[in-house]
Amino acid sequence: MAERRIVCVYGSVTGKAESIAEQLVDTAKSKGVQIELYSFAKFGTEWSLENLDILIIVSSTTGDGEQPETLTKFWRKLRPRTLPSDHLSHVSFSILGLGDTNYNQFCNGPKNLHRRLRELGGKEFYAAGWADDGIGLELVVEPWLEGLWPKLDRLIKGESDQLSGQVSGQVSGQVSGQVSGQVSGQVTGKASGQVSANMSVNFAYMKEPEDIKLDVLVLSEPSKSDAPEPELNVPTLLFSEKLSGEKLDLPAVPPRFIEVEFIDSVNSDSSIHQNNMKLPFSTQPLQSARIVSNRPLSSPNAVKTYMELELEPDNWFEYQPGDSLGLVCNNSETEVLELSRILGLESRLNSSCSISVMKETKKARAKIPEFVSSPTGFKSLLESSLDIRSVPKKLFLRSLSEFTSNPEHKRRIEELCSKQGSEEYMKLVVEPKLGLLDFLQAFSSCCPPLSLLIEHLPRLLPRYYSFSSSPTRQDKWMSFLYTVVERPRPGLSTSWMRTLNPGDSLRIYPRTSSGFHPPENQTQPYIMVCAGSGLGPFLGFLEQRETLNPPKSKAWLFFGCRNKEKDFLHGEKLLRYEKDGILSNLTVAFSRDSTENGVKYVQDALEKNGSVVGKLLLEENAVVYVCGDAKDMGKSVYNAFSRILDASGSDGAKYLLQMTSEKRYKQDLWT
Repeated sequence: MAERRIVCVYGSVTGKAESIAEQLVDTAKSKGVQIELYSFAKFGTEWSLENLDILIIVSSTTGDGEQPETLTKFWRKLRPRTLPSDHLSHVSFSILGLGDTNYNQFCNGPKNLHRRLRELGGKEFYAAGWADDGIGLELVVEPWLEGLWPKLDRLIKGESDQLSGQVSGQVSGQVSGQVSGQVSGQVTGKASGQVSANMSVNFAYMKEPEDIKLDVLVLSEPSKSDAPEPELNVPTLLFSEKLSGEKLDLPAVPPRFIEVEFIDSVNSDSSIHQNNMKLPFSTQPLQSARIVSNRPLSSPNAVKTYMELELEPDNWFEYQPGDSLGLVCNNSETEVLELSRILGLESRLNSSCSISVMKETKKARAKIPEFVSSPTGFKSLLESSLDIRSVPKKLFLRSLSEFTSNPEHKRRIEELCSKQGSEEYMKLVVEPKLGLLDFLQAFSSCCPPLSLLIEHLPRLLPRYYSFSSSPTRQDKWMSFLYTVVERPRPGLSTSWMRTLNPGDSLRIYPRTSSGFHPPENQTQPYIMVCAGSGLGPFLGFLEQRETLNPPKSKAWLFFGCRNKEKDFLHGEKLLRYEKDGILSNLTVAFSRDSTENGVKYVQDALEKNGSVVGKLLLEENAVVYVCGDAKDMGKSVYNAFSRILDASGSDGAKYLLQMTSEKRYKQDLWT
């Protein structure tokens, strides 16, 4: 039998899909299987669909369930309806999608890709996996990767091209709650919210609203005979009675591939950010902006601190209300100093280093991360290139164990990255979002070389903020709202921004538009729903709407705050907008004030006005905009709209799907 060409491609935004794809290809090499690795960005230049046999895809989701930018060319190639149904009949494929169930259109981009490959005759040799970053990607990624190898082996040997079977592995974490929008079914756990380590992960076909079959993971309860033993003493980061005497299945130590040499001096350009690698969703280069004002909007005794920052960019750029900007921030200087101390490199903080690939490395396609320049300043590397707060992946922990001198520490790190330690890894590392610095402080005998950090730490990414201004402003200043994050730890960007004063500068760039704009048809009514700093983009909506004189459509705003006297952000302005007819209706829910009328949260306010809201949606074709926290507010509002539509005589879930497809239900959410 002729040797089959196997290609693994990834569509990545933050680097997670790329990292998983690299892990997959490295594991294949250790098993004697040759798999070529490419980015979707290289489609048409370095790889194509015509001359491959087996295609393995690892792809993420961005925006409101959209494909990553790098898939644009590939997706356009597959979209034409004129393509025959056997166009990809020569390709056997499987796909691992990455998404977040805190958003309604969970894994929508990868699922659309999966559906289209099948429509064009692609043969699915192994069931798709949909990994949820809201509860931990590892819950699906690890068992999916484990189950891939026997299926791939059978395919290579020509024994089977049929989708079948189950993949089992140790899974843990909280897997519960509604999965709405494009998700074909629910992923649920035990009543306690924790998934047993003995549960099996089965791939099953479920039907979607349009009879489109998609593979989803269904977590099934073990039988009574397989029930887990009573829990031993509760494990901590440093010790687990349950795992202390157990034989461990450990991943292979990733091959080393980076070398670092400190040098005395180097002429470096401080204006170059992350080796000039393209910033995610950027439409223009990074530029400086001068701060005009940075003022609190909430009272000093409010539960949360809300701020508004006005700025003047060096080069003004076009934008629309609802658009956002990317803002570059550095790691905390305190954390950088502490990390350099732990690494034993305090004396090198002002030194430069030369970074190169080891000549004798066993890693295939080894390269310096694109966002790391060489030579570079050591302090600059820690401050602005590496995300030192990122949660260490299991393979990183496996590598860290090799640089841990205390036997007890080494054993415990091995437990956390083992198959047997998956549940504890989720509970003790992923869920509390333990960063590298936290980990090294806990395991004091672990002292990795700088080169290992460069190999494993992801890129420090920009933060995104929606404009609270509109381009109709005469002064051409731009503004955005932000919440100062203080728990569970001070937020990286917001803690820094609150210290900035007028005249200071920061670095920004315009972000690719997501289409979160007021309706183009000025007579079409719309409903805005938000809480806290989610008010930001709607201030821009209303600022522009004020120039229409008078507005031609209805506009309702449902706004959630805690206290009228403490955090009714821009309260006077909003009340003026309602009085002047810029807003047709303003409804504010104050969750910490009296709730005698039954309204506590913004979703309660929606249902209190359910008959009018239902009429706006069903009879007047209103557009809905939701801005705020995805995990709590976003889901609750979605469910409230569903109940309102049900009560109005429609099928709420089905109608919301229709609204989403028609771009009438738009969300700007964050986690």
